[in-house]
Amino acid sequence: FQAEERFYNKKFQFSYSSLNKLMFVPNTFYKHYILGQREDRLDSHLVEGRALHCLLLEGEKFNEQFVVSLASLPGDNARKVIDKVYALSCQGGCESLSLSEHEETIIDVLREINLHQSLKTDQQRVEKILTAENINYYEFLKSKGSKTVIDQETYDKLKGYVELILNNESVTSLLQLGSPNSWSEVPLEAETKYSFGLKGIIDNYVYDPETKVVTVNDFKTTGKTISEFKETVDYYHYWMQAAIYYKLIEGNFKGLSEIRFNFIVIDKYQQVFAFPVCAATLHSWIWELEECLKKADYHYNSRNYSLPYDYIVNKVTL
Repeated sequence: FQAEERFYNKKFQFSYSSLNKLMFVPNTFYKHYILGQREDRLDSHLVEGRALHCLLLEGEKFNEQFVVSLASLPGDNARKVIDKVYALSCQGGCESLSLSEHEETIIDVLREINLHQSLKTDQQRVEKILTAENINYYEFLKSKGSKTVIDQETYDKLKGYVELILNNESVTSLLQLGSPNSWSEVPLEAETKYSFGLKGIIDNYVYDPETKVVTVNDFKTTGKTISEFKETVDYYHYWMQAAIYYKLIEGNFKGLSEIRFNFIVIDKYQQVFAFPVCAATLHSWIWELEECLKKADYHYNSRNYSLPYDYIVNKVTL
């Protein structure tokens, strides 16, 4: 119960992803956010989304957060050796050394995994590892550090997406990139009437000081077509994300006359379209979000994460 007490000792801020988990798979929310049993794996579509946002909105920061993998990688056995040598060098605080300066470690690792042991001398075994390709891969590991790796094909695809967006006048007029009234990749938090808050990183928003209107622009890539995007909004509960972003803007700006929202979508055929969300739809999503927050409040205060709210209170029948 120590992890649970640590969780409840500080105020929790619900993001779209955490609230979505709580609504539909509360036990996963409990493991992920309360017990801290998070998976190291990051889904490829999430990595692509982050990389696209960075390339488009904060291009100067791309190399700080991401690294493009090498076109040619060593074979499985060689990679196993080099990965192990690099991990050991990090543990020993000597990761700045070159691969050739880790001869003793290479010999130990080769012996441990029983690789190249038929060769007569340790020097011959080391030479098997110190090829140009392997040395290049080791230098790549050193430069990567904690950065997220994307492959060259994905990088080229995302660069193509950025070009499509920047050449689309209807989209660039919404984003107003470079304008003093346009902000991108903005982390925001907001209070709620409950014992938890809301948070999120907004892709882009534009504030018009004359009309007091804020326009929020959120990017989505989809493996379907733009004509199917409405179903995608329902399936992934993107409406919840839009409503949370509305609340975040509302909580951080005073005296606004209106908050508008657009989904900027790139589909599998590289069609780009900005879907405006009408005021009536947006306010219906805000009402739905409020219902979700009520359910979240029940889970949060009862500490019951066994099933979704409606199943706990026996509202579900067939």
